[in-house]
Amino acid sequence: MITPTIFNSDVRGMVDDEDDCQMVISPMERYSDHSLVNLPSEIIHLICQYLQSHDLFYSLFALSRHWYESLAMYPTIFLRRCKNAEGAIQVLRNRFKDLRFLNLSGLQLYDENGCKTDSSNTILKVLRDSMREGCTKLNYFRMANCLTSPKQVKVDEPQKTEELTLDEYDMVGDGNNWIAEPAGNGYGEEVIIEVSPKFIETVVFEMMGQIKKIQVEDIIDPYDANCNAQPKEVSFYISRCKNISTEAFESLGRNPRFCSSVTKMMLEWDVGVNSQSICVMSQYFTNITSLSIANCVNIDSAGFEAISKMTGIHTLTLVGTTIRDADLLTISKLPNLKSIDLTGCKNTVQSEETIVQFLTNCPQMEELFLVDCNLTDWTLHIIKEKLKNLKFLDISWNVDFTDEGMFNILGELPNLESFNITTGAKIELAILLKDDNSLLASSEDVGKDLYTPLLPKLTKLNLSMRNYQCNESIQAVLRNTPNLVSLQLSGCSRLTDDSFSNINPKIYPLRKLKEVHLMRCSWLTDESLNKLMPLCISSLENLFLQRSKFSKQKIDEWKYKLENIKKIGYPKR
Repeated sequence: MITPTIFNSDVRGMVDDEDDCQMVISPMERYSDHSLVNLPSEIIHLICQYLQSHDLFYSLFALSRHWYESLAMYPTIFLRRCKNAEGAIQVLRNRFKDLRFLNLSGLQLYDENGCKTDSSNTILKVLRDSMREGCTKLNYFRMANCLTSPKQVKVDEPQKTEELTLDEYDMVGDGNNWIAEPAGNGYGEEVIIEVSPKFIETVVFEMMGQIKKIQVEDIIDPYDANCNAQPKEVSFYISRCKNISTEAFESLGRNPRFCSSVTKMMLEWDVGVNSQSICVMSQYFTNITSLSIANCVNIDSAGFEAISKMTGIHTLTLVGTTIRDADLLTISKLPNLKSIDLTGCKNTVQSEETIVQFLTNCPQMEELFLVDCNLTDWTLHIIKEKLKNLKFLDISWNVDFTDEGMFNILGELPNLESFNITTGAKIELAILLKDDNSLLASSEDVGKDLYTPLLPKLTKLNLSMRNYQCNESIQAVLRNTPNLVSLQLSGCSRLTDDSFSNINPKIYPLRKLKEVHLMRCSWLTDESLNKLMPLCISSLENLFLQRSKFSKQKIDEWKYKLENIKKIGYPKR
């Protein structure tokens, strides 16, 4: 799934009162000299070789504030919001060798009035020549709000302008411009980049002003001449480029080698993308497996019909589109579709019967996001009956769900790994399980071989319902989720200390639980911590207790007992 770009209305990762969170550093960590950058380079290479460039980029970014140290062996250049573009290019011109990551976001080549600066030609010529000469291993290329006019300046009469990159005589016979000339009015409407399909994995264009055309050219160099290596999979992202249209995809189609290597395509907030664009895109990009058209509002039935013929798609994001009932049924023809995000589709899909029929047509579904879709228990029954392969399910903010529909939903989805139901519905029993282990006593002498967990694959559970939640359901879940990693119960205001009773830590340990959210659980007392913390004493890293009634004394008492605790959110007093 293209998570990075899917913004559902759940509360995953959200923390109230962040200022109240305290980082906890153990004495061992405080005096240790060990860090990721101390690992031998071959070990880091071994770890990173299994990640695509965009995954590697963001993974390393998340490691620490000084993440760039980890990227030392993956040379990176950032020129974000660089006002002294000429000086930056001169400094970096000899550092392109073995470059893996290049981010030119915000490089200022236009003044505040949208006119190019006097040095633009020189800067781009140096950059283009340096790139051709030394940059042959580029994996990640990002260009956001860059090399185009920040705003269109009205010109009374067309004026002849010099080409942005090179003089005309320098362009003759070249054909490999890293960044190309503007269109007739000189405001940067076309971008041509040079990449080696032998290496490139991620290309990102974002907020590109007046850009209309994008063209990808192959680098012609002696090292690639006799290379029979197949191009790697490419992730191609175009976001918030308001003038992107059919013309852009036709220009991209001139490089079939690049198009055939693209497997992930993201077109988000691109108002110029319409059904004609989608039809052209589907013609050239024939190997797409993951497609996001979030908030592209100009796609009608013809566009969805074209998408339905892209049989390789297994992940599809339709948030904020104008998909209709008939279009959704057309999409259900995709034979390999395993993940779909229909968040907020209630505004265009009028009948719940359409959702039900779609799910019935797609029993292979593994990831399903139906946030805020005006659904009832009818859909829940179909999910439980038909979608036995589901791994990720988010049904938040469907306020008409009842206890009858929610009953045993986890128990009837044996492969579920992540479940999210942040909702305003007054569900009292919620996910109460048919717990076959309920007859087991909690005494220590009960044999562990009698215990067979119902939910061995569940790792993330978010029940932040901000309303009711019965004690019995939480007990049943915790007794049956030995591999739970994240537990979010924020806003379950009727939970009591009995919610964590009858869970013996020696019989039902949660040895992988790293994150617990109990914010705004106003009926819980210190006794709840005494019951819950022993279950995860060796694994817990983050504990969020804001707006609760836990005492600071009790929290601090457990802070020194928890072996791996890193962050604690304290209640305000």
